[in-house]
Amino acid sequence: MSKSKDKHGITPILAAIWEGHIACVELLLQKGAKKDGVAPDGKSYFESAESNTVSIITSDGRNFIGTLKGFDQTINMILDESHERVYSTTTGVEQVMLGLHIIRGDNV
Repeated sequence: MSKSKDKHGITPILAAIWEGHIACVELLLQKGAKKDGVAPDGKSYFESAESNTVSIITSDGRNFIGTLKGFDQTINMILDESHERVYSTTTGVEQVMLGLHIIRGDNV
């Protein structure tokens, strides 16, 4: 089971890594899962584990995706290499590139 892949090439251990399920990753490794695999995007499992990519939905429904670079006690967040996904019934999904972006914690 731990060596199987779905139709997209995602193994159970990779899915657990992406979702941050550490106990599941440890269990899969104990059961013989490969730790030196490569994700479909070409990143090693190690690189996938250290990724800080987050998706943040604000209180007004906006969706921001980026690399989490920092946050403070009021949950203000700094995203790098970020973009906003804008959903429309007429034009579909558009990505607006933002680069370095700060999201106020009271908007999350």
